[in-house]
Amino acid sequence: MNKATKLMVGDRVRISKDSQFYRPGVSESNPSDVTGTIEKVNECEMPEFCYSVKWDNGKKNSYMEGDLYFYSCDSKSDRKKQDKLTVTKEFVLEAYKSACSDWKKKLEQEFPELFEADKYPTLIDLNKGDQVYGAELYVRIESKSGETRYQALNGVQIADGIADGRTLPVNARYKALYFTSSVIEYGKYEIKHKPTENGGGSHVVYFEKKKK
Repeated sequence: MNKATKLMVGDRVRISKDSQFYRPGVSESNPSDVTGTIEKVNECEMPEFCYSVKWDNGKKNSYMEGDLYFYSCDSKSDRKKQDKLTVTKEFVLEAYKSACSDWKKKLEQEFPELFEADKYPTLIDLNKGDQVYGAELYVRIESKSGETRYQALNGVQIADGIADGRTLPVNARYKALYFTSSVIEYGKYEIKHKPTENGGGSHVVYFEKKKK
């Protein structure tokens, strides 16, 4: 057990046997032989209580340098956690583009949250930070004389954060069609395969990739 001189946020630690707080069975707030995680390292002059620790028993406390040591467990699960590397989202997505089908599947299983949005077809390409003002869908109409005009489809919009039928999955926004109550005319027409409804006669229709 080596005492840590430079502990960081996220480190797994235990109370050193040389610490005044190492008193087995005396206090749950200073649990001996229990592992905790450093949640915060305050900027302070040593030997003040700079390390804020949340113990695995749910209790929290602060400690001085020398009270704690970095704990390395020999269990398989902890070794697996320590072997994991932190990579950026951009790195994973770039690797995914160049990967073969087998590795694409492995990356999807390892990082499902990164590929959740790909479950839905893209109706409009948006860059990060882009704002959509008006979600109507337009068609281009060309007359016999060659003149063109654009006309919005009655009652049909791209489902965004507002026109989402309330139950639209967040990652399906801008990737679904929203049909207002006006186009449905309160029961006169029926939308087939409607997965979501907001209770006011409006529906959102979206598509998901088939499960492999």
